[in-house]
Amino acid sequence: MDVIQSINDVLNKLQTLGKDGIPLNHSVDTKTVNNLGMWIVGGLLLAGLAAGGIVGLILSSRKR
Repeated sequence: MDVIQSINDVLNKLQTLGKDGIPLNHSVDTKTVNNLGMWIVGGLLLAGLAAGGIVGLILSSRKR
């Protein structure tokens, strides 16, 4: 259950970032920062999933 709770926490934080944006103290367009932040976070999530899949395939082929 800890893993599911962690995933829920991450998804809730991503939802909050999508709604409120990334808190910055600079005068930049907030929509641009929101879009950039979501692309970066999304890319990191996809890269993590891909790396996990590759590691999983390697480990499952070693056990055979």
